[in-house]
Amino acid sequence: MTVRAPEGQYAGRFEVREGDVEPMTGSNRAEVQSCLEYAEGATPYFRGLSYIESWDFAHWGIPWQIHDDSSESPPLCLQIKGTEADPRLWLGPGDASAEYGEFPIPMREWFEWVVHPVFGIEGSVEFWLNGVQQTLLNGKLLFEEIDTLGNPLAYDKLGIYRSSESKGTAVVYHDGYRVSEEFFSAPPPPPVVITGVASGVAVRKANLNGTVNPNLFPTTYYFEYGETEAYGTKVPATEDGEAGEGSEPVTVDEAIKGLKPGTTYHFRLVADNAGGEDAGEDAEFTTAAEVGAGFYIFVDDEWKAL
Repeated sequence: MTVRAPEGQYAGRFEVREGDVEPMTGSNRAEVQSCLEYAEGATPYFRGLSYIESWDFAHWGIPWQIHDDSSESPPLCLQIKGTEADPRLWLGPGDASAEYGEFPIPMREWFEWVVHPVFGIEGSVEFWLNGVQQTLLNGKLLFEEIDTLGNPLAYDKLGIYRSSESKGTAVVYHDGYRVSEEFFSAPPPPPVVITGVASGVAVRKANLNGTVNPNLFPTTYYFEYGETEAYGTKVPATEDGEAGEGSEPVTVDEAIKGLKPGTTYHFRLVADNAGGEDAGEDAEFTTAAEVGAGFYIFVDDEWKAL
């Protein structure tokens, strides 16, 4: 499969296969390590974009971590947990002796994360997901009095580090990784949606039209319609339509039937991707009046005069 890099031209692809065990720790590992070191009192912001293509959710696995010069578990890391249907990003120490937060993330879509520790034996941590600061398990935005440092010097790693008992192949993409002294966030952009003009309006049916710009991220869409701006009916009814992941507006349309004759309907187009949801402006159309006396034939769900 082809995964488009959301920032720049290239993204890092990390892959670990079953049986890929490196001798130093006996774990599956494909990582890059920073040349920076962080001491007591340092307050860097770590920011990245990640995309999970495949993962063994039955065993522990780490896409990012703060480590030190010891052989102990990392004092602070992100782990991928949950299930493929409900993946989660977990924040805490590598040995899971504590837990600071767990957040729902998408599978096979880009998401942005920012970790802001204050390094120290009695340090703290904050976390952002897709530009929104998250409430941690203590009910606050800041988790304090935690060991975020380990030994006097720490460094960061990015990629995949997982249990040697993991099965199958894990593939994760990382992009836009940066370490800064100030907060930085550029989450995936939401789609741009324009509600179009209804076409083919007849007595009991119409076609709803619009455009969606996915802004480079996989995007789905649906129309909602009804006799008021509360709408009430959605089409497609069960599974949202696909607008792709391009950078240009895509024309989308859906046919609706079973409308009331001579009735004004409101509708709008809604689209969603990793960056959020966007809804077009309200539009309206009026169905044709019911047919009168005469001779008619029923064709394509409509009565037509002979």
